[in-house]
Amino acid sequence: MRDGLQRVTRLLWATALCALLQGVAVDQGRAEGAPAMGTTLCHILKTVELTVRPGDPLDAQTKWQEALVKAFTDNEFNRKKMAQVKAEVDKLTSASCPKERKAMLKHLDADTLGETVF
Repeated sequence: MRDGLQRVTRLLWATALCALLQGVAVDQGRAEGAPAMGTTLCHILKTVELTVRPGDPLDAQTKWQEALVKAFTDNEFNRKKMAQVKAEVDKLTSASCPKERKAMLKHLDADTLGETVF
Protein backbone atom coordinates (compact mmCIF):
# COMPACT_ATOMS: atom_id res chain seq x y z
CA MET A 1 0.00 0.00 0.00
CA ARG A 2 2.82 2.37 0.84
CA ASP A 3 4.40 1.77 -2.56
CA GLY A 4 1.10 2.61 -4.28
CA LEU A 5 0.74 5.79 -2.24
CA GLN A 6 4.26 6.89 -3.18
CA ARG A 7 3.52 6.23 -6.84
CA VAL A 8 0.31 8.30 -6.65
CA THR A 9 2.16 11.09 -4.85
CA ARG A 10 4.88 11.17 -7.54
CA LEU A 11 2.23 11.21 -10.24
CA LEU A 12 0.42 14.10 -8.56
CA TRP A 13 3.65 16.09 -8.23
CA ALA A 14 4.53 15.42 -11.88
CA THR A 15 1.05 16.52 -12.97
CA ALA A 16 1.25 19.67 -10.87
CA LEU A 17 4.68 20.51 -12.27
CA CYS A 18 3.50 20.01 -15.86
CA ALA A 19 0.46 22.19 -15.24
CA LEU A 20 2.66 24.88 -13.70
CA LEU A 21 5.11 24.82 -16.60
CA GLN A 22 2.29 24.88 -19.13
CA GLY A 23 0.71 27.83 -17.31
CA VAL A 24 3.98 29.77 -17.48
CA ALA A 25 4.28 29.04 -21.18
CA VAL A 26 0.69 30.09 -21.79
CA ASP A 27 1.13 33.34 -19.86
CA GLN A 28 4.26 34.21 -21.80
CA GLY A 29 2.67 33.24 -25.08
CA ARG A 30 -0.44 35.29 -24.40
CA ALA A 31 1.26 38.35 -22.99
CA GLU A 32 -0.58 41.18 -24.62
CA GLY A 33 0.44 44.75 -24.99
CA ALA A 34 -2.03 47.58 -24.54
CA PRO A 35 -3.03 47.79 -28.24
CA ALA A 36 -3.83 44.07 -28.45
CA MET A 37 -5.70 44.10 -25.16
CA GLY A 38 -7.65 47.21 -26.19
CA THR A 39 -8.65 45.56 -29.47
CA THR A 40 -9.77 42.42 -27.65
CA LEU A 41 -11.75 44.41 -25.08
CA CYS A 42 -13.52 46.43 -27.79
CA HIS A 43 -14.41 43.26 -29.65
CA ILE A 44 -15.85 41.82 -26.43
CA LEU A 45 -17.87 44.98 -25.79
CA LYS A 46 -19.33 44.92 -29.31
CA THR A 47 -20.16 41.23 -29.17
CA VAL A 48 -21.60 41.16 -25.66
CA GLU A 49 -23.69 44.28 -26.18
CA LEU A 50 -25.61 42.54 -28.95
CA THR A 51 -26.60 39.64 -26.69
CA VAL A 52 -27.48 41.44 -23.45
CA ARG A 53 -31.13 41.64 -22.43
CA PRO A 54 -32.06 45.34 -22.05
CA GLY A 55 -32.63 46.44 -18.46
CA ASP A 56 -30.96 43.34 -17.00
CA PRO A 57 -27.62 44.31 -15.37
CA LEU A 58 -27.13 40.77 -14.04
CA ASP A 59 -27.35 39.34 -17.56
CA ALA A 60 -24.88 41.99 -18.74
CA GLN A 61 -22.50 41.24 -15.87
CA THR A 62 -22.62 37.50 -16.46
CA LYS A 63 -21.98 37.73 -20.19
CA TRP A 64 -19.28 40.40 -19.75
CA GLN A 65 -17.40 38.38 -17.14
CA GLU A 66 -17.68 35.13 -19.09
CA ALA A 67 -16.34 36.82 -22.22
CA LEU A 68 -13.40 38.32 -20.31
CA VAL A 69 -12.45 35.01 -18.74
CA LYS A 70 -12.72 33.24 -22.09
CA ALA A 71 -10.60 35.87 -23.85
CA PHE A 72 -7.91 36.39 -21.24
CA THR A 73 -7.47 33.01 -19.57
CA ASP A 74 -6.91 29.48 -20.79
CA ASN A 75 -9.68 27.31 -19.34
CA GLU A 76 -8.57 28.22 -15.83
CA PHE A 77 -9.16 31.45 -14.00
CA ASN A 78 -5.99 33.55 -14.14
CA ARG A 79 -6.04 36.10 -11.32
CA LYS A 80 -2.94 37.93 -12.52
CA LYS A 81 -4.29 38.43 -16.04
CA MET A 82 -7.73 39.46 -14.79
CA ALA A 83 -6.10 41.97 -12.42
CA GLN A 84 -4.31 43.46 -15.43
CA VAL A 85 -7.61 43.66 -17.34
CA LYS A 86 -9.30 45.27 -14.33
CA ALA A 87 -6.54 47.88 -14.05
CA GLU A 88 -6.49 48.80 -17.74
CA VAL A 89 -10.01 48.22 -19.07
CA ASP A 90 -11.32 51.76 -18.62
CA LYS A 91 -8.26 53.50 -20.03
CA LEU A 92 -8.06 51.21 -23.05
CA THR A 93 -11.76 51.20 -23.91
CA SER A 94 -12.08 54.97 -23.40
CA ALA A 95 -9.38 55.44 -26.02
CA SER A 96 -10.33 52.63 -28.43
CA CYS A 97 -14.12 52.30 -28.32
CA PRO A 98 -15.78 54.96 -26.16
CA LYS A 99 -19.23 54.47 -27.71
CA GLU A 100 -19.30 50.74 -26.96
CA ARG A 101 -17.88 51.38 -23.49
CA LYS A 102 -20.64 53.85 -22.70
CA ALA A 103 -23.33 51.46 -23.95
CA MET A 104 -21.95 48.59 -21.84
CA LEU A 105 -21.73 50.79 -18.74
CA LYS A 106 -25.41 51.54 -19.20
CA HIS A 107 -26.21 47.81 -19.50
CA LEU A 108 -24.11 47.06 -16.42
CA ASP A 109 -25.52 49.99 -14.45
CA ALA A 110 -21.96 50.86 -13.47
CA ASP A 111 -19.71 53.91 -13.42
CA THR A 112 -16.58 52.10 -14.61
CA LEU A 113 -15.86 48.82 -16.35
CA GLY A 114 -13.03 48.13 -13.92
CA GLU A 115 -15.46 47.81 -11.03
CA THR A 116 -17.29 45.04 -12.91
CA VAL A 117 -14.22 42.85 -13.50
CA PHE A 118 -13.72 40.15 -10.87
